[in-house]
Amino acid sequence: GGKRARMVTCSEDRRLRVWRLAKPEEGSDDVATYMGSVDRRTEAKSGSVAFHPLGRMLGCSSQGGKEVEVWAIRGRDETDKRRRRRWKRRREKESRSARKEKPGKKRGVLDDWSDEEEEGGGSQLQEGEEPGLESDDFRGVKASDEMVVSCAAKAGGKVKGFAFVKGLEKGGGCRLIIALATNAMEVHSVPKHVEGAELTSSKKLTTISTGHPTPLRTLSVSPDSALSLCCGKSYARLWNVESRRPVRSLPLEAASGKGGGGGESVYCLCCSFLPSSTHVVIGCKDGTLLLIDYAASQICHKVKAHDAAIWSLDVRRSYNDEEGEEVVVVVTGSADKTVKVWELEEEGGSEDDSDEGEDSGGNEDGPSLVHVQTLKMTDDVVSVRMSNSSDSKSLLIFASSLDSTVKVYYRDTLKFHLSLYGHSLPALALDAADDDTILASGGADKTIKIWGLDFGDCHRSLHGHKDAVTCLRFVKGTHNFFSSSKDGTVRYWDGDSYDQILLLTGHTDDVTSIALSPTDGGFLLTGSSDRSVRVYERTHDMVFVDEEKEVEIERQLDKADDDRYDSYRNLKVGSKAGVDEEDGGIEDEAKGLGGKAEEAVRKSVLSVKAGDRILEALELADSETAELLALSTTNASRKAKGQPPLPPRSNPLLMKMDPPAYVLWVLKTVKLAELEAALLVLDVMKVERLVNYMSENLRRGAGVELVARVSIFLVKTHKGQFASASSAMGAALADLRALLKRRLEGRREMVGFNLAAMKAAKRMAKGRREAKAGIGRGKELDDVWGNLGK
Repeated sequence: GGKRARMVTCSEDRRLRVWRLAKPEEGSDDVATYMGSVDRRTEAKSGSVAFHPLGRMLGCSSQGGKEVEVWAIRGRDETDKRRRRRWKRRREKESRSARKEKPGKKRGVLDDWSDEEEEGGGSQLQEGEEPGLESDDFRGVKASDEMVVSCAAKAGGKVKGFAFVKGLEKGGGCRLIIALATNAMEVHSVPKHVEGAELTSSKKLTTISTGHPTPLRTLSVSPDSALSLCCGKSYARLWNVESRRPVRSLPLEAASGKGGGGGESVYCLCCSFLPSSTHVVIGCKDGTLLLIDYAASQICHKVKAHDAAIWSLDVRRSYNDEEGEEVVVVVTGSADKTVKVWELEEEGGSEDDSDEGEDSGGNEDGPSLVHVQTLKMTDDVVSVRMSNSSDSKSLLIFASSLDSTVKVYYRDTLKFHLSLYGHSLPALALDAADDDTILASGGADKTIKIWGLDFGDCHRSLHGHKDAVTCLRFVKGTHNFFSSSKDGTVRYWDGDSYDQILLLTGHTDDVTSIALSPTDGGFLLTGSSDRSVRVYERTHDMVFVDEEKEVEIERQLDKADDDRYDSYRNLKVGSKAGVDEEDGGIEDEAKGLGGKAEEAVRKSVLSVKAGDRILEALELADSETAELLALSTTNASRKAKGQPPLPPRSNPLLMKMDPPAYVLWVLKTVKLAELEAALLVLDVMKVERLVNYMSENLRRGAGVELVARVSIFLVKTHKGQFASASSAMGAALADLRALLKRRLEGRREMVGFNLAAMKAAKRMAKGRREAKAGIGRGKELDDVWGNLGK
């Protein structure tokens, strides 16, 4: 017979429905014929289904499941044997008891066939005839005759997709590739189906995930700036900074120092490289502190350091004056309200060396962490940091807790030194400059505060982030620092002038951690919850702070305008979508807002500059007017005394113009497209001064069109303030209205006169052309100028 063509569909129930595909018979459009369904072993919703390229196997996954069911497709002979056996059992049953007639039952398209329907009208066979398999005639063949569950391939995580490898293995099995939600891929070997045998697949390979399977929590850079460590939930991965490629994944499940499985996976919250070694220290959510040799890819030491999550840790190298040796100090802060100090021992110590030894393990000859001191706090510790001093006596510990304070202690004695108050919410990030003169703290209150470490005074509060600040890092040898936030941005600040130097964007989610190159600060790494790490390299391009400020202002103004426009559009659409009579107030509000929105203009950096120029011109004109009034009073008194008057002092800033003319000149220098936006900068008091200067220009007949444009816009914009303004303002507006009306009428008459003259000139030119061409000869030309003006 011909080749079999099948279509299998899956849905939210546990059934797989099978259809036979064939060319439709003459006079019929049916391409697919329903063959029945088979039940899956699991109750979970079906995810996806796929055939082996040779059609001998079928795979089906579940939504959120961790296994792939593999079904074997029986051959023609085996399918026919199953069908004949089923028919034989039914006939034996019929021979033992007479068949009782039952009323016909209407069957749906997706209902499975019953035995009676297979024997009767469903198959349409003659008495004593059995259905065969010739020419793909599968009448009477059910889906269960062709398909049988072979095995289940169990994956190491949630299955996101799978595919069969083309071809078969030796023995008739096949390979199955499974993609997991953790960015990993597994290869399973599926054995050949054997009737009645319980089969299991075997995992052959698990590929190394090149990305971050979960949101990135913390990162660190090695002392030589060659490697970076990225950690998150159930993973710690080393990357080569220069090549941007993963090096290896570090073990996190080992309960002993020899690596391998045995313990449950951990959630990494903080990490750091140890100086001058191939080790990293990682703090976990369950309070475990891991010391890992990344060169050997094994855990050297594991200790239950805290009873709750270790939110922060820091590593410093200091000198012990008493013994004259250099020690590596690790400080950890936890949600169990303690700050603990640890020292690194190069050779593995006994369990008595640590009071946390009940859960410790490691190599006997490898390095280990020894608990030295414990500092008890009144609230959960969210961030800890140490100063940069190499002297153990001057080394400071900074600890931030949930009471929104930052406390400073001496490292050697844990004696209290300073308490820094100012944040309204806990400080989530801390860092000190290299010279230990200032400390920067970023809090959940969206602010960054710079503290002096001499007296604990707050030098400045910096505002810029739109959400909680998550990390802070100073650039080596400077007072400049980077800050990251949950708003998805990284900002570069000057700790001396308190200016924002740069704004770095690109992440699509919270920026959780940042790390700078320890050697020269040549690059910056930023880790985010979007599972990506961005690398920023330092260049030699000049950065101008003023230009960056202007760009930031323009960005904020554009965003504000867009938000205002979106809110107006939504309100307007809502009013048009069908406002009932009782909701007439909303429609009126939309109309009123629409009128203002049509008058509103988009602010920009240029329009703000133009507004500043108008303000400066008004201030300069006011000062010059005051000097002229004072000079006039002085000259009047001198004239009464018979003294000669004093000459007016020429102000070079006015460019030999009087105050009204200078204000008009500044208005003319503003582009018409930016004029209205520039006038929005003026407050009501400045508008009153501008009205007086415009009235003086109207008396002189200067700038009538420009004054009219400015006056109309100001009245529309400030009509609410003008209604409640003082009597002086009302008088100035009345004077401006009268002058403007008179000047505009004069301009209208002048324009009408000029327009009539142009029409007359046009008629004269037309008449001369006709006379020259001989049209209308003999007629005298009318004297168009004779009656003009009568």
